[in-house]
Formats: sequence, C-alpha cells, structure tokens
Amino acid sequence: GISEALITTAAGLIIAIPLLLAHSLLKGRVQVILSDAEKHAATLLNTLTYAQDTNAK
Repeated sequence: GISEALITTAAGLIIAIPLLLAHSLLKGRVQVILSDAEKHAATLLNTLTYAQDTNAK
C-alpha cells in the first residue's frame, strides 16, 4: 500500500540524487577535456597550415 510506495520512492531518491550529482561532475569534466582538445587541435592545425604555407613559398 502506501508504506510500500513511500519506501520505494525513498529508495529511488537515495539512488537518483547521488547519481545526478556524479553525472553533473562528469559532464563538467568532459566539457573541460573537450575544450582543451579543441584548443590543441586548433593549434596543431595552425602549425600544419603555417608549415605548408612556408614550404610552398
């Protein structure tokens, strides 16, 4: 009845809240890693483009 529904709701919240916090932390870390990867890729692309332009002259 009602008591069983309250117990399962509480159990669900006990599981869901920490997982939601972990998801938020991991999402933030992934965004930082992706941002760094994009910066390094842009630097590499600029370096390769400069080297190609220099060799073409």
